[in-house]
Amino acid sequence: MGFLLATSATNTALAFSKDKSESERLRAIDRVALIDEILNYILNYKGDEQ
Repeated sequence: MGFLLATSATNTALAFSKDKSESERLRAIDRVALIDEILNYILNYKGDEQ
């Protein structure tokens, strides 16, 4: 889980970086959105177990 959070933080920084091209920033935004969906799935899955 820590890896996902670290990857999300890195991609968030890339998304707001003025040094990166627009396509790189958009890909970073897509990765953050995907990581968010994965984390929500994990949270919901763990919530269903209890």
